Amino acid sequence: MLTDWGQSNATATGGRRFMGGALGLIGSFSESTTTRGNQDIEVTYTPSLALNELNPRYYQVNRRRFGASGALDFRRASSNMTLRGIFNRFIDDHENRQRVRWAVGNSRIDRELRDRTHVERIASLGLSGNALIGAASTLDYQVSAAYSDQVDPLTMTTTFREPRVTFAPNVTSTSIVPDNVQANPLNDDPNNYNFQQQIRATNYANDRDVVALVNVRRSLRSTGSSATFLKAGVKFRDKRKGRDRNESTYASNTPLAMRGFIETGVDDLPQFLSGRYDLRPYLSQSLVGGIPSLAPMTVAVNHQRDAENFDGTERTSAAYVMGEIFAGRLYVLPGIRYEYTTADFIGRDVRFAPNGAWLSSAPLEATTSYGIPLPAIHVRYAVTPETNRRVAVTRSLARPNYYDAVPYRAQDDNALTIALGTADLRPTTSWNVDALAEHYFRSVGVVSAGLFYKHLQDYIYTFTSTEIIIGSQYQVTQPLNGEAATVRGAEVALQNQLRFLPSPLDGLGVYANYTYTTSSAAIPGHSGATLPGQSRHMANLAMSYEKRGFTGRVAVNFHGSYVDVIGATNALDRYYDRNSQLDVSATQTITRNVRAYVEGMNLNDALLRYYQGVRERVLQEEHYRWWTTFGVKVEF
Repeated sequence: MLTDWGQSNATATGGRRFMGGALGLIGSFSESTTTRGNQDIEVTYTPSLALNELNPRYYQVNRRRFGASGALDFRRASSNMTLRGIFNRFIDDHENRQRVRWAVGNSRIDRELRDRTHVERIASLGLSGNALIGAASTLDYQVSAAYSDQVDPLTMTTTFREPRVTFAPNVTSTSIVPDNVQANPLNDDPNNYNFQQQIRATNYANDRDVVALVNVRRSLRSTGSSATFLKAGVKFRDKRKGRDRNESTYASNTPLAMRGFIETGVDDLPQFLSGRYDLRPYLSQSLVGGIPSLAPMTVAVNHQRDAENFDGTERTSAAYVMGEIFAGRLYVLPGIRYEYTTADFIGRDVRFAPNGAWLSSAPLEATTSYGIPLPAIHVRYAVTPETNRRVAVTRSLARPNYYDAVPYRAQDDNALTIALGTADLRPTTSWNVDALAEHYFRSVGVVSAGLFYKHLQDYIYTFTSTEIIIGSQYQVTQPLNGEAATVRGAEVALQNQLRFLPSPLDGLGVYANYTYTTSSAAIPGHSGATLPGQSRHMANLAMSYEKRGFTGRVAVNFHGSYVDVIGATNALDRYYDRNSQLDVSATQTITRNVRAYVEGMNLNDALLRYYQGVRERVLQEEHYRWWTTFGVKVEF
């Protein structure tokens, strides 16, 4: 993989109070430079589950980030006010990707180099505060605005192709070696590759959010053992998003042999994914960047990308009223919230002739609105001062992802994918029942156990299918609404410092939780379907040690597999595989103001893995290896 010691991470924070503590000022700064890499394979299959394509990829990513934040607050006896600002900028987020595309179904091999740079900015400014109103009421408020944008000044994807390749893959419709999927090209020769195309793209996206809210809380009744409060509030959010992408393909009838564009003087990475694949020879970005000036070129605008251009606004108004009733050991919180949302989207209706020729890209408008009441009641009973029982019945709401509701059709002839938007996508609503018991330890710890049940309407899932266009197999994805689904499960958690143990074991601490979830969903063409994105098992376990200025922590995080994308049948569903990750951190106080620290992440080389239908039929396998950071923190 990739090893680089030239990485940095620096932070600084300073603050002070003035005017006898009434005025406070704090500011912080952070900077980081990281170099990362990962190795990845992606696989597609024919409808009969034979091997269609095998794509190993090698990524190198360099990132430089700068961030600053500040806050100014003013305190009085009956009120306070705070002004906060944040600015972050990815000065340079640069990715270089080498890819080999063994296209078994098309009898060819593509060797591809993609080079892209992101420049991102995120800024926000907010004013918040609270105040006493008379003797029995309080008011709090917030007004904030946030803006972000992303500029891709140039993404360049260069492809060299070898045609008429014969393959002998080790994958059939009935057998596969999941840890060693091979296309086995029989006549691959680096001297037979010629320049196929170079795609040049620019991209600009922005996002603007404005939020305002106010809440009022008033005491209605108070005695020695009981109290009643009434609280109400309103909130408004105005969100705007847009994207503008332009892409063109450069091609030439003049042969340009790949051997003139090979990178030299770099590591060959012979152990790519433990030696399973050989991506050599690697293409040189400095050499392929000059290809358009080496031969006569035809330039074609890629109108397939027109569908990725969109503009939209989403406005949400909400109001709620709730009560708080304290009656001895009993606490009851009833309330209702109403949200009304309107959204206006402008996508692109991109049309092509049967032969693939572009016909038109016309604006396509869609408007949607919905109002949903969200009642809730929470009850807590204190069995003892350290032990609580909680029950809640609530209704909740989850809106569609913004771009999913934009009317569009995005066809990528290079990746052989089609993505569709769904203009009439409805939000997901859910009735929820939760019951929880918790007990607090005197040693600053807690143990809890609970049950939960959810009944969902109009849940959103991603559906995938295949479509043959001019002899090539495309993968088509689209978000859809399901009819109904249920989720039920149990969870337990424990957190405690083991101070009762004899020294030196009294520095030990434990944190553990486990959640078991089962679900069912009504999906056409599927039997026994579960809710997409829902893992049956999730667990976290961490052991810590704190003593004599030393703090250490070992943590393991685990989640089980779950359906990620719904296919036409159960056998074509896309699953995110189970995953567990081991992280370790340690800090040692050297002096009162100086601490040394070290962090090790992903020490077990946990991988990202997807499969189709059954775990043996791998779709994607991505390795990151482990990495570590260390340094010194100084406080004044």
